[in-house]
Amino acid sequence: METLVDGAVAEVLRDGHGEVVRLYVAACAERMAPLFMGGRAGVPGREADLDLYVESVRDLWYADRPLADAAERVRLLERFPEL
Repeated sequence: METLVDGAVAEVLRDGHGEVVRLYVAACAERMAPLFMGGRAGVPGREADLDLYVESVRDLWYADRPLADAAERVRLLERFPEL
């Protein structure tokens, strides 16, 4: 009996199409929302960061729409030490 969820998830992501991967990423990013939003809400100068995070997570869920600026969003989000 297979008990390693990690292996099953990796297989689905490896064999799945772009929409599957994108929805997985959206779910992971959304799970980080309480940590990121809770820690950054009300911090002066981080309003645009919060907006970028919320917009990025929202747009990931629309897997049928292209993310023309995905590389730029990743670059910006990677700068956030909380993520």
